[in-house]
Amino acid sequence: IQSFMEEKPVAQAKRHFGIVYEDDDILVVSKPAGLLTHPEKSSDKDTLIDQILYYLYQKGQYTPDAESSFTPALCNRLDRNTSGLVIAGKTLRGVQAVNEIIRTHKLDKYYLTLVAGEVREAGEITAYLTKDEEKNQVRLSKREGMGAKTMTKYRPIAHAKGYTLLEIHLITGKTHQIRAHMQSIGHPVVGDRKYGAEHSNEKFRKEYALSNQFLHALRVEWKEKEGPLGYLYGKEMTAPLPETLQKICDGLFGRSE
Repeated sequence: IQSFMEEKPVAQAKRHFGIVYEDDDILVVSKPAGLLTHPEKSSDKDTLIDQILYYLYQKGQYTPDAESSFTPALCNRLDRNTSGLVIAGKTLRGVQAVNEIIRTHKLDKYYLTLVAGEVREAGEITAYLTKDEEKNQVRLSKREGMGAKTMTKYRPIAHAKGYTLLEIHLITGKTHQIRAHMQSIGHPVVGDRKYGAEHSNEKFRKEYALSNQFLHALRVEWKEKEGPLGYLYGKEMTAPLPETLQKICDGLFGRSE
């Protein structure tokens, strides 16, 4: 009989994520702002992956002490202070299928963000991105070969009082991409402490107690007809806007869906 001491422990982690969709292979969750997706250092506890593993353990869908046990994994990640959709694979099949769908650009990802200034027309940003690991910040260049090629499409949804609500279609998904791209065209994300404008950050901190960037991974659309997750083709999944961000939208643009 295996002794209790030999079991791999599953760290208890209270669930702070919402469940958007779940089946045998995948789990799509809504992450709150302020929550790390993965531990960045050994002292980081209660991260999103910890909470997901404990949730699946409690359901009996993850038994770490079983010989053949696969450890569920996240297929995309969000910055700590960005809220919204994160996809986890519950099985090896699920993880591999989602990773392949993302790699072949068959998952359309849409974000909602509030930026400083009035953006009147839809547009597209292409830039080459390098990361400064020490500062945990990225730099953009227009010169080919200067880092990873990144691409963001955006379109205005509403504007008022010198601010614009944008829908972002993320074509590539690199660290801080949306935040750095929007800053590069003079429309920084509201509440962004790294790339934002201090005066607008201060205004929204005072008026709405906004303590993080207004950036929310709102929706995904599945575009893969084949493969193990072909049954998700055409499906849209949406993460509700967090209360603080909804209040800001109501305050600036009036009540609307």
